[in-house]
Amino acid sequence: MRNSTRLGVTQGPGLVGSLLVGITYGKTLATALGKPLVAVNHLDGHVHAAFLEAYQNGKVPRLPAVWLDRFRRAHGVV
Repeated sequence: MRNSTRLGVTQGPGLVGSLLVGITYGKTLATALGKPLVAVNHLDGHVHAAFLEAYQNGKVPRLPAVWLDRFRRAHGVV
């Protein structure tokens, strides 16, 4: 963790109690390590984690969202 340049913490969406615990822990850890804290959307975090894992394993991420977006465009769904 000391090699990280910043720390991320989920700002939502999510259960208020869980978010408060995570944000408090994140703030405390960031302060202790002297790192900036970055707010991250919970759902965006899941998507970015999938991409990060794929790239770290030399793979190209394939998400259902890519297919759904192509389907939406092909059929003119807004």
